[in-house]
Amino acid sequence: MPINSPAIIKAQMVQQDFCIQYPFQIESFCQEIGIKLIKNRELDVDGYLYKKDGKKYIFVNSRIAVPAQQRFVIAHELGHYFLHTTEMLQICAGVLSSFHKDATIRATEKEANEFASELLLPSTQVCKELDKKQVSFDIIDEIAGRYGISRTAAAIKCVESSPTESELLVCYVDGSVRWYASPRHAPFYVSVGSTAPVGSVVWRAIQDDIHSICEISPPGIWNKSTTRVKESVVTIARGKKLLLLSEAQ
Repeated sequence: MPINSPAIIKAQMVQQDFCIQYPFQIESFCQEIGIKLIKNRELDVDGYLYKKDGKKYIFVNSRIAVPAQQRFVIAHELGHYFLHTTEMLQICAGVLSSFHKDATIRATEKEANEFASELLLPSTQVCKELDKKQVSFDIIDEIAGRYGISRTAAAIKCVESSPTESELLVCYVDGSVRWYASPRHAPFYVSVGSTAPVGSVVWRAIQDDIHSICEISPPGIWNKSTTRVKESVVTIARGKKLLLLSEAQ
């Protein structure tokens, strides 16, 4: 089993200390610990945490209209609150975009992202939800809806926690790899910036701008063996597709 990061361990401690139940009522939780949420202001950033004279605030940019994205920003700021206790002000830009495997963000932002991901969807809950099943977008969408998180966040967490160790999640933006995720205990590696293999299902989905497709790719497309691979592709934004690779069954 992998060693969890300090941010994930802290999120697990918060879950235990406050007896958090799931699906998580994050706004009620903020009220319980004395943090006032302000979501009706347009900001130049995604959100920020402010503490002064015993008063605590989390601001969320009102232009973030999707509830799942609002929840992640709030959870991210809670990460700063519990992890970076000595700082009075944390201003966070690009929270939603930097969540996805972006190595260029500051260490404190990465920690807040890890905390948020674990707080909103604990690894133990994912294992229960998957129950030795192979990860699929149908399961991912069910989990995303049940826990109030985005499809992308749920996909990353499911693949990283996969009990079958056979899945790989790849994000293509404008035809090239932007980031990827694999099981923490059985990592795979993908070249960021590379393009989809010619003839693969995802290559066809990108070329023809297919919104959603799930097929078995021919042998030799993804490796030199005769093994066939299941490719599930969904579009999550203009020019942005998620590919879920798994063993063909």
